[in-house]
Amino acid sequence: MPRRSTRATGRRHSRGAAPSPRRGAPTRPWWRTALARDPRNFTVRKQIWRAAHPEWFYPTIDLDWQREQLDREGWKSG
Repeated sequence: MPRRSTRATGRRHSRGAAPSPRRGAPTRPWWRTALARDPRNFTVRKQIWRAAHPEWFYPTIDLDWQREQLDREGWKSG
């Protein structure tokens, strides 16, 4: 299948990739509520990031960006 470029970043993804929300789109309120209730929930945190910053998740996940984001948010492991 042909590959297409995303407008925002020029990155490419296949037609089989999940649709990415527009940058800056409001994140789901229940994700924010869930994160407030359980700040160590990494899965919820990643869903918020994916909605707000799809360019770091498609076509591949940028793990370095995620580590930097965790540092910016003051996330502590263990």
